[in-house]
Amino acid sequence: MERKTSVKSVKDRGTTVGERRVVTPRSDLFVVKVGDRHVKATVSPRERASDLVARVAKIMTKPGTDRARIFRSNSGKRVYAYFVQPDDPTKVVREDVSGRQTIGRLVGGRYRANRSD
Repeated sequence: MERKTSVKSVKDRGTTVGERRVVTPRSDLFVVKVGDRHVKATVSPRERASDLVARVAKIMTKPGTDRARIFRSNSGKRVYAYFVQPDDPTKVVREDVSGRQTIGRLVGGRYRANRSD
């Protein structure tokens, strides 16, 4: 006489809402996660920008901070520091890692260097 065994699924066993089955590559192995799913906190871009400015200010106030640390980029893009020219507030100065300063202005939210005459 052939004996049949049946395996009930996790849902059939009366699991709670906080339990969920995780798919595995083997059919005889399963993992059940217990608890609520982790909810990632959403942070607005404005809040992220102010956090970045606070971190840069903290780094810059320490004596002996290297310029390369301030202008470092993980994405490979160039990083610039922008500030308003003290004697003419209509002009914006862009400074790169080497210390070279370029005078320009903001047009439509983008920096445009002035033509040298």
